[in-house]
Amino acid sequence: DGRPLTTEDVAFTVRLALNPDYRGPYRDQFLAIQGARDYQARKANTVAGIRVDGPRTISFTLEKPYGPILTRLGYLPILPRHPFLGMPVKAMADAPATRRNPVGSGPFRLSSFTPGAAGVVAELVRFDGFFRGRPHVDKVVFAVVGPRLTVEGLRSEAIDLLRLHPNAARPVAETGRYVLNEAPSGGYYYLGINLQYAPLDERRLRQAIAYALDRQAMVRDVFGGHGTLVHAPVFPGSWAEAPGLNTYAFDPEKARRLLREAGFADTDGDGLVDRKGKDLVLNLLFLRGKVVDGQVAAMIRRDLQRVGIKVYVWPLESKDLLERVFGKRKFDIYLLDWEMNADPDTQEVFGAGARGNAVGFRRGQDLLAQGAGRVSLDERRPVYEDWTRLANEELPYIFLFTENKILAAHRRIHDLAFSPLGTLDTPERWWVER
Repeated sequence: DGRPLTTEDVAFTVRLALNPDYRGPYRDQFLAIQGARDYQARKANTVAGIRVDGPRTISFTLEKPYGPILTRLGYLPILPRHPFLGMPVKAMADAPATRRNPVGSGPFRLSSFTPGAAGVVAELVRFDGFFRGRPHVDKVVFAVVGPRLTVEGLRSEAIDLLRLHPNAARPVAETGRYVLNEAPSGGYYYLGINLQYAPLDERRLRQAIAYALDRQAMVRDVFGGHGTLVHAPVFPGSWAEAPGLNTYAFDPEKARRLLREAGFADTDGDGLVDRKGKDLVLNLLFLRGKVVDGQVAAMIRRDLQRVGIKVYVWPLESKDLLERVFGKRKFDIYLLDWEMNADPDTQEVFGAGARGNAVGFRRGQDLLAQGAGRVSLDERRPVYEDWTRLANEELPYIFLFTENKILAAHRRIHDLAFSPLGTLDTPERWWVER
């Protein structure tokens, strides 16, 4: 809106993430800042460790060394302070500056927003005052439309950039007019296992489940092969991932052998393994209405029943599933996906007292604390390698895969820059060949 972005906006945004009334994904990201916990608990009126030293200088004082802090601050989208001053946090989602006239700090600004029966169209025009210089493109039009209009747009070459579902990648590539850019997404699917329930607390059983699952077939059948297998709770290929991790390649016979070693065998010939006369039966919870989750849940059921484990699948509404898993913690196994940070710190999921630790995995919490408490990458790497080896061996989760992000770009668009995480950077440099 023409006003400069300053450190006051940065301070406002971080305080908002720590506000007691905020319940979004950044809620636990900045608790290392001095006074953050007191502010979140309503014991203080401000965050003591945030100090604005001028319009372009801001200081954050931490309770103790915390390696991920720069990554977490760098990933935080900065909100403008002035449209929200004095507004309760709960009212911000529906404020004019959010819904009707959003204020950002990028190279384009919203000029019109048109919802309709065929979809939603938003027009953004060039912002000549952008701090990196005037963008080359005059206008960017975002359209959210149905599959029919998308196909028509591709055929007529009316679409320049399109985020593709993996199953649509091949026909778009075959046109020869689009370049496909592919990278693992920031979230991974996993099978959570309740370590508080016997016999799921036995490592050999969890490993047997991992070997029984044909994860490569899941990626092939659900995403047309456009996915990446995950073996630990970090980005595939991350600097934090230990070399030589067990990939748990699909091996039903090895799964059966591990089951036998754990005391499970089909003693009555009914096709199900049992121990002390009790069949091994698991209830699998997953989100109702999500196509991918339903497909993967069916494959998990099929694969496990092939090695003698009976599985009942239970599709639940989001609220009910989250309450069962993270509230009551009454479940056998569940299917969900986590969004990952670029930094390997996973204390929010597996750390001491973490709300996200529904499976009850307590080992390695000292490693996570050490890894977060060191600053240099060289000091952190060996700690996280130990952590990923532990998680890979103990399997509190069966790590499944990440869906790849695929962005189709028409060949007439130039100077597109893609980050390793699949995001588009520096849109002010894009230019269109006429």
